[in-house]
Amino acid sequence: TLFLDSQPDDFRGALEHLPIELRTLYLSAYQSHLWNHMLVDWVSDHVPARDLTPIALRLGEVPMPRRLGAELSEQVRQLQLPL
Repeated sequence: TLFLDSQPDDFRGALEHLPIELRTLYLSAYQSHLWNHMLVDWVSDHVPARDLTPIALRLGEVPMPRRLGAELSEQVRQLQLPL
């Protein structure tokens, strides 16, 4: 049986039963998800709407800058995901 079948509320225990490689993959995917959302929010707040093109992705639409000046490019490079 699967771990959560016998212990439906023990999510930490279920994660601990996964191989480390799979846990690492899931963590990386989640960090990417958070980064993407943070970047969408940042772009929406800092890039003028006239310079944005909406791009349809499987999980929704995201604003894509058509141009990004040197100052904004540097700000993006210095963004960090708070942990």
